[in-house]
Amino acid sequence: VVYPSPDGLIAVDGGGPSMLTQGLMTEREWREYNPSSFVAAAHNGAYIAFYEKPGGQKGGLWFHPAAGFTELGFHATAVWTDLLTDTLYLVVDGEIVAFDSGAPLTAFWRSKSVETSPVSLTCARVSADGYSDLNLRILADGSLLYEVAVGGPDAFRLPPTRGGARQWQIEVSSTRAFRQVDLASSMQELR
Repeated sequence: VVYPSPDGLIAVDGGGPSMLTQGLMTEREWREYNPSSFVAAAHNGAYIAFYEKPGGQKGGLWFHPAAGFTELGFHATAVWTDLLTDTLYLVVDGEIVAFDSGAPLTAFWRSKSVETSPVSLTCARVSADGYSDLNLRILADGSLLYEVAVGGPDAFRLPPTRGGARQWQIEVSSTRAFRQVDLASSMQELR
């Protein structure tokens, strides 16, 4: 059993309850999604929820314990799982659609915030199935440091941070699968 609580996403099994969002999202970040508004379902080992924030912004979240959270670029008002065909059906803009079928949608992934000693990460590399629409944003100490359309698997340089940054966060969006983002303080570290 998985359900949204005011403090995070909870899973209950034979060992009792556990907080699935712990370490991935703060309670404040979680509450911004207004979990009491969730319309959700479990599908293929993932939890898929559609929300409406207090300001009216609507969207969706896909969560898998091994992969973390991905923002979905759409909102559904109803969900239903057909257990015989293993199909998740959604109501999107008044239409019934099967989840994960048809043209690929853009996925958005944001890492948790990682705290380090002051460091200047000046190089990056992204591993993905394709790069035609892969976008990378790097935040240092809460401010946007760099935004780029990644053109391929080769490492590239980032602008330097004055005095180094302590807090780092990465955002990636693409219609293709992406597996890894490496940040380093030199190109040699990425070899």
